Amino acid sequence: MRKSYLILLIVSCIAVLITAAASRLGDFVGENLLDPEQMAQVDNIVSAYKTNYNYINIALVLDGEVVLTKSYGQNRLERTDVYASVSKPVTAMIFMQLLESGEIEDVLDNIVRYIPDYADVMPERYADSPINFYHLLTHQSGVSHLSDMWDGEKLNLAFRPGSDVMYSSNAFGILGLVMTRVTGMSYPDLLKTYIAKPVGAESFEAPDIFAAPSGQVHSTIYDMALFAIGVMDETYVSEERLQELVFQRYASSEYGEICLGWYCDNLGSPDLTIFHNGSNGRPRAHLRIKPEKGMAVAITGMDHSEDGVQNFADLSIELIEFLEVSER
Repeated sequence: MRKSYLILLIVSCIAVLITAAASRLGDFVGENLLDPEQMAQVDNIVSAYKTNYNYINIALVLDGEVVLTKSYGQNRLERTDVYASVSKPVTAMIFMQLLESGEIEDVLDNIVRYIPDYADVMPERYADSPINFYHLLTHQSGVSHLSDMWDGEKLNLAFRPGSDVMYSSNAFGILGLVMTRVTGMSYPDLLKTYIAKPVGAESFEAPDIFAAPSGQVHSTIYDMALFAIGVMDETYVSEERLQELVFQRYASSEYGEICLGWYCDNLGSPDLTIFHNGSNGRPRAHLRIKPEKGMAVAITGMDHSEDGVQNFADLSIELIEFLEVSER
């Protein structure tokens, strides 16, 4: 009798676990202002990418409003996902607010002005070319990407600051360090104060580590969309300052034209697009915004493999095209 009871109990527990697991799989809709035909179009677009990922989360913004959040493969709507390098434009928007408030005076300022312990870190051959904020934000600092950025007590620079382009996560780590010194706040607190609170996005978080400003911001997919709206509607930075400093071409790279903290396309036109891709191995992310049109696409997901194809940029372009058709 006791043995039968134990078997029944085990079977019941397994059934509960299977049911719970199943409830977390599938496709889940959060916010939805689309009609059934539009939803079918979105599903058809995303379906071509689903086979590469354990899950994909998307958020669509049209006319400055979140019109859809959806999780494909798992229910991640209430869970946070890492932005990977999409963290960089988030950090750039914190910087721009400090610039507007006067806590940082000029984008061309030598960073040593704000972080004196970097006064003697330049290699002798580049001692006459100090690193400024413009260099850090446009990948022109020469600071290494992910490898050791120090050569003894000197920065391990690949070139003279301002003379070339090399993508650098460490540069944004330095930028975050400067901002924490200027404000006396940790990076997680900067994130909450300057990004999360202004748009009511409570899920934003980041670890208090050097790499956080370049690749460790987290939020729900809905709050990622709120960040995009905050960029477009001047919640963070005035349109005048965005046009003057951010939405400008500073250099080119294999990823696109380099703006201040973003990549960009169609500068000076109604089709102005700012975007950034992100990959922390298997975790992937992408954010694409058309500020003049009030449109944005936010995407996070988990690839099956660290070597998987990074094609969220392609997905975001298809979804932006869907929004443009929908607006008409």
